Amino acid sequence: MGNLKNDFSWSVSRDKQFEACKLQYYYARYGSWGGWEHDAPDKIKRLYMLKQLSNRWAWRGKLVHEGVEYTLKEYKAGRIQADVDFKSASDLVKQMWERTHLIMKNQFKASMAGRYRDAPKKITGLKEHENGEDVPNDKWTTIMDEVKTSIYNLANMPAFQTILGAPGNIVTIEEMKQSTVLGHKTFYIIDVLMKDKNGDYTVIDWKTSNSMTEMNEVQLGYYAYVLEKDYGVPTTKIKLVECNPAVKKEKVYRVTSDDMEKTKIFLEDSVAKMAEYVTLKDLKMNEAKPEGDFRPDGIDKQGSCIWCNFTSVCDAFKASGRRR
Repeated sequence: MGNLKNDFSWSVSRDKQFEACKLQYYYARYGSWGGWEHDAPDKIKRLYMLKQLSNRWAWRGKLVHEGVEYTLKEYKAGRIQADVDFKSASDLVKQMWERTHLIMKNQFKASMAGRYRDAPKKITGLKEHENGEDVPNDKWTTIMDEVKTSIYNLANMPAFQTILGAPGNIVTIEEMKQSTVLGHKTFYIIDVLMKDKNGDYTVIDWKTSNSMTEMNEVQLGYYAYVLEKDYGVPTTKIKLVECNPAVKKEKVYRVTSDDMEKTKIFLEDSVAKMAEYVTLKDLKMNEAKPEGDFRPDGIDKQGSCIWCNFTSVCDAFKASGRRR
């Protein structure tokens, strides 16, 4: 792995991180690079380990996503069966929960024991354990209950029923794809992509937050952008379904020409801003400016530090007196 090059690639998550805090962005995208190497400096190894952590809310979402991914892939391959009715779907999600519950317990124990420090990419580590946060047991129980509720609610969600009713229409399930944005690499994962007999595409996006928020125009436009580029799909034939089993709600979106224009402008602006933080603004070289040029501006934004994995090494956070 020593010959890997830290190429620049754009993604929705990279943009969110950049906007949340420049120092967090530096640690995640540059400072931690090479931390998997046995002989890497201790600071780089630590940043790499911290980058892989999840907080309990992100862990909740990851567990639901991975549970759905495994079940749908097994179902599509014909290794598990379910008729398209509520009872059979309920049996299917029961199996999903039993498997996820076991994984959840094993991951929690491993994190408590700090096993992720030896293999941060392979073993789930929780930020709360790494930082020694005093999280009451009932808070962890709530996370477990929310994962269970989300999984069981899937049984009567229209999007989930649609997938069960037409497994042959599934194009991809949680598959990493590479494309280009303005000449730069971009990576994306669509939770479930379906194509019907009329050539219409449906993007199903699982959400697990405790509220139903509007999918922003950029995310809508980005999905349409890569589908049009990689699959040759006109925007008129793309439907996006936001499915949130945590609150038992779904919302359907259609992409407009205005969305696409706003997305193009946004992408250009986002890439240009990131270029300001590399030497000679050359994203092809992607050599970061010194760490000191990346201001910890997340400290000024409400909520940014809660989601940051690097608070234990951030002097600005320590000086603020805030609790993790």
